[in-house]
Amino acid sequence: MQAYTLTINCEVMNEMGVLVSHTLKTEAHLPPQPEDKFMFISRNYFKPIIIRIERILSSVTGNPFSEQVCLGEEIDEPYDIKEAFYGTWIMAD
Repeated sequence: MQAYTLTINCEVMNEMGVLVSHTLKTEAHLPPQPEDKFMFISRNYFKPIIIRIERILSSVTGNPFSEQVCLGEEIDEPYDIKEAFYGTWIMAD
């Protein structure tokens, strides 16, 4: 099965209720498509993060882990999640 390096640029609500720009990065098993929803869970973060893909910004192929760079938005709908990541992701500013 092919793996994809999934990089999502988005705004995520922090503990104070303020939207903060972050980049979420992980290894996905399925290629992202617009409107797909991904869930990110970590015991180091106070709540699950559900991101809906808005646009695919770039897709780099030709390497073992094809990189998919996307623009996403945080949503509150926990339905139709394409893939969930449990502690296997990183959040960067």
